[in-house]
Amino acid sequence: MNDSKKTVFAGGCLVLFTVCSCMGKGVAADKAPELNRAVEAAKHWYAVLAPKLAPTNVPFADRYRQPFNPDGDPPAEIQKDEKGALAYIRAQFMFILEQPSNRVVSVSNPALRKFIEANDTQEVAELTTDRAVEIANGYLQTIGFQCSHPLEMEDAQFNHFLDKHVWTVTWRPVIDGYRFDAISSLLSQYVCVRFHEKYGFIGFGCNDVLPPPRTTEVKVTREFAVTKAERAAPLVMRTPFYLRCRDPNFKVKSLTSAELLIAAPNWLLDPKRAIWIHDKPPDETRLCWVVTFDTVATREASIGLIPPSILIYIDAATGEIVGANFT
Repeated sequence: MNDSKKTVFAGGCLVLFTVCSCMGKGVAADKAPELNRAVEAAKHWYAVLAPKLAPTNVPFADRYRQPFNPDGDPPAEIQKDEKGALAYIRAQFMFILEQPSNRVVSVSNPALRKFIEANDTQEVAELTTDRAVEIANGYLQTIGFQCSHPLEMEDAQFNHFLDKHVWTVTWRPVIDGYRFDAISSLLSQYVCVRFHEKYGFIGFGCNDVLPPPRTTEVKVTREFAVTKAERAAPLVMRTPFYLRCRDPNFKVKSLTSAELLIAAPNWLLDPKRAIWIHDKPPDETRLCWVVTFDTVATREASIGLIPPSILIYIDAATGEIVGANFT
């Protein structure tokens, strides 16, 4: 058997894959059984979903009537990051499967997306927003998606600058009426469906890895949280995490907002517990007062830079500072 080795960056981590010429798949040397199971799961999901989701009115429609064929680069791989272990299977559809359960967290049609980008010119929607949301909900039912938390409608947009010529419908998970903090794009909790009015389904994706907080009881007042956050905010700009990324010549200017959100503690102001980048899904969340401040430059040379915002996370039940962040 003729094998070769390939090194790739996956979620910021260096991962070594063994590419077996006889299999035609990229397989992590210590993850081959898991990856094989993921490929079989994707094959099953393709057989179930392709007849319902594949377009029939495009020049390459016959592609979806062919047997499941992983043919990406690499065709299959497992990556690990703050979202957990995920298997990426690239065939006629691209599947992202949560590991080891093989739950579908994303399915998309890259070929159709490229076709629309190259050929479509539709700038104005023909569907109403209500009808678009109804269609998107139908796709969720077809996929059989069930979120681990209740969902709240966030937005339905057509021809968004990042998703030209298509509808993008997004929901956010909520617990007891509270949304999750969305400052970190990698930990932002969402469910999203994209589709084209003429050609149909383009993609589905979700991120719902964060656990619920132990309690959503609010014992700390907004005023208490703001006062405590005001004392802590300047300390964020002294941390190595801030100094590594941002200009030090800014100071806290004024309060921007204080709202109750569910967030994963990162203990940024505690050198012994600080977590800047998670290497797996966080084990806990807290309902927090997320207190945000804007800043102003202290030196003329920094005036042209975009001032960062400083965020302080205060446990709404205990009053403890459990994290911080900055933009």
